[in-house]
Amino acid sequence: MTVIPVKNWKHGEPYHLPIKPSPNLPNDQAIALYPSLCLFEATDISVGRGTTFPFQVLGAPNKKYGTFVFVPVALPGFDKHPLHQDKECYGLDLRETTPPKGLSLSYFIDMYKISKKKDAFFKRSHWFDLLLGNKTVRLDIIAGKSETEIRKGWEKELEEYKAIRSKYILY
Repeated sequence: MTVIPVKNWKHGEPYHLPIKPSPNLPNDQAIALYPSLCLFEATDISVGRGTTFPFQVLGAPNKKYGTFVFVPVALPGFDKHPLHQDKECYGLDLRETTPPKGLSLSYFIDMYKISKKKDAFFKRSHWFDLLLGNKTVRLDIIAGKSETEIRKGWEKELEEYKAIRSKYILY
């Protein structure tokens, strides 16, 4: 295998993809928000599939989730059966926000608290656990831990991983 390094780019610099990596990741905003919003796919909260701005909004058919309104519909080239299809969803419009760098649990924890559903919020708990690698984060959220407390729980393993990967980083 031959690795060809990218010229004129340094790790951490923004990069604009010339084509969409997926129909549901139509722009840089959606791509930047995806790590934080994909967790909602294991819940009853819509991430905007069935709109022209997927992974840039959050909501459900209940006004307690926010004031922004959107209606997921079947769109050509997108999901044919989006969550909450043809229903008004209330929530957050994140199209103009500054996205977090990497994964943030803040949107998820906030919506979880608003829902007041406890473990029932995790409609597909197994899927959530697979996305995060184990059940610890889900159980920590249910236990009421903050994002800072949850992150401390994976610090040791993350440092071990960073030490292993350091010899493979090119940039």
